[in-house]
Amino acid sequence: MPARTDQPDPEAALHILGIAHDFGSRRVLAEVSLALARGEVVALLGASGCGKTTLLRLVAGLLAPTAGRIAIAGRVVAAPGRSLPPEARGLGMVFQDYALWPHLSVARNVAFPLEMRGVPRAERERRVAEALERVGLGGFGGRAPGTLSGGQQQRVALARALVARPPLILFDEPLSNLDKELRDSLARDIALLLREERLSALYVTHDRAEAFAVADRVAVMAGGRILQDDAPETLVARPASPEVARFLDLGALLPGEVRGRRFRHGPSGLSLPVAAPDGPAEALLPRRALRPDPAGPIAGEIAGQRFRGDDVLVSVRLAGGALLSVAAPARLPPGPVRLALDPGAATVFAGGAAHPVLSPIPEEA
Repeated sequence: MPARTDQPDPEAALHILGIAHDFGSRRVLAEVSLALARGEVVALLGASGCGKTTLLRLVAGLLAPTAGRIAIAGRVVAAPGRSLPPEARGLGMVFQDYALWPHLSVARNVAFPLEMRGVPRAERERRVAEALERVGLGGFGGRAPGTLSGGQQQRVALARALVARPPLILFDEPLSNLDKELRDSLARDIALLLREERLSALYVTHDRAEAFAVADRVAVMAGGRILQDDAPETLVARPASPEVARFLDLGALLPGEVRGRRFRHGPSGLSLPVAAPDGPAEALLPRRALRPDPAGPIAGEIAGQRFRGDDVLVSVRLAGGALLSVAAPARLPPGPVRLALDPGAATVFAGGAAHPVLSPIPEEA
């Protein structure tokens, strides 16, 4: 990943430096910085209103920043008082609503960026045919967009974004109009295509599974800021804050406090060893860190079970009402249950930092 400095990195596909944006008196982005290496895919992930689409629109040139700079392939395209229009940035874009011209054929839609660049006709036709083949639509060039399914129309939009070989492709919730099965399939296809072509992309989505399937790195956003920017595996294994863990739905977050290197959840009596400062804290007990075990230190009552095809998701209620979730190979007998905890996968958030739960956990936690 390119170094994040006060100057744009000339080797970066995209470098965002301290970008802020105001809508009237309301600040919707607060000094966001982000760098993409060439050939890297980064997803902006967050709930509606977190600022991810605003950031994408700033990169695209559809908005101008209040503060900070944006550089694409080493060229500054946005700064306060100076913002190049979208057509001058040389970007590929894929939108939620496909944005295809219904009166043009599939081939003409894909060829449009090349026509704007004055590419000769023979070269345009060759590159359009290649792009349609790459997205699985070879032979569809003469069709009208309205005769295609939603998934096929989005593939046309993807081919149009690829055909001009841009330094950066922007994806704005591209799969949100599709059903889940088609969304999952197309996300896999997009990820494969981006990696095979070594394309750089900024991908906006609110869907965790989609972001994890497509991106090399995921920037989790909330309140106009990036809370954590890491590989998907790192986000799951080492969330930086309770907000990240909560948004990614990694497991149960139990409020409590740290005293004398122990986290304690008062209502249930749960006690975990942790090297953290004394004070209010939250403990994350991920589903992947828990398993049914008659000798386990965590006692609770089965509150519900749901078969998921490959396993059963069991809800366990602790004393005081907190709910934990654990995967089991089969349904468990109703009633009391004990759980074991993998301490290395559990985290206590205290003093503004994340601290791993230590081992061993006493038998009577």
